[in-house]
Amino acid sequence: MKKLLSCLLAGALAVQGSQMIGSAADTGRIQIGSASVAAGETFELPVVIEQNPGVAALSLNLTYDASKLELLGAEDGEILGSSVFLAGNDMTLIPYTMNWDDLAADNNTGTGTVAVLKFAAKANAAGDAAVSVAVNQRSTFNVDLEEVAFETVGGVVSIAADENAPAILADTVSASAGDTVSVPLRIQNNPGIAALSLQISY
Repeated sequence: MKKLLSCLLAGALAVQGSQMIGSAADTGRIQIGSASVAAGETFELPVVIEQNPGVAALSLNLTYDASKLELLGAEDGEILGSSVFLAGNDMTLIPYTMNWDDLAADNNTGTGTVAVLKFAAKANAAGDAAVSVAVNQRSTFNVDLEEVAFETVGGVVSIAADENAPAILADTVSASAGDTVSVPLRIQNNPGIAALSLQISY
């Protein structure tokens, strides 16, 4: 009987808690900057709040193309009043989470650069790499405990290839159905190696 009562009480509290948070009427907007860089270059991207209906807590999930970019750090833009900025120590986690929490009685309505992301373009990277951010809705709310929605706009990092970087290239060949073909692999700008291991996907 005690176990049943405990379960019923826990369920009632969960339902009550889920009803405590409503939704704010206005929607904000957050955008990540874009950049053009060279392979191997270190650079920064701003995360900008362009429209802010007012928040007491904000939580963002960052995703990016890890095959071309390496996240090196995230710094607080210090536009959300007395909010405490918390970000993960493991830069390899995707999504990478950033949180702002404030115990002030009033909403933070600041706009501008809320965070600065430091990246490195990988040495063998080339082409476009997407960087995006999503709001953790249940952890983003105002002083009335209403969830605050934000439209989010991602950024693009255009990476120019390092022409002198070591590379292994697979040639393009033409064949007809049923043919057996050989595809040459070429090493370009070999810096000198003692061992080489390759994985082939097709």
